[in-house]
Amino acid sequence: MTLGERNRRRLAGILTPPCVDTSERSPTQALSFSLPDGETVGLMWSRFVSVRLRGEVLTLKFVEDEVVVHGQNLSSVFKDALRLSIDYLRTIPATYRPVLGDNEPIITEIEVRPVKS
Repeated sequence: MTLGERNRRRLAGILTPPCVDTSERSPTQALSFSLPDGETVGLMWSRFVSVRLRGEVLTLKFVEDEVVVHGQNLSSVFKDALRLSIDYLRTIPATYRPVLGDNEPIITEIEVRPVKS
């Protein structure tokens, strides 16, 4: 999300953070996100292997971990992952979905799984 988009959102009274924070600089150092149990995780982009989008499920594979993201409108997140420009991913409560744009990504669940060797 660009600075202009953030300002328009603030002026419109939409204070909910977007599901995806991207960096104007590319690539960023790491991807971080918060899990439902309160744990915060950071994964280095230097350990990134691949990204896959299948329907409403985005899978980011790192050397040791796989991040599975469930949601809607995730194609822009897929493109941001290819550019290594995602700083932070977060889920968003269902109550905020009506105030988001029709094409804005909505993340409903994030899972981290160890990669099987």
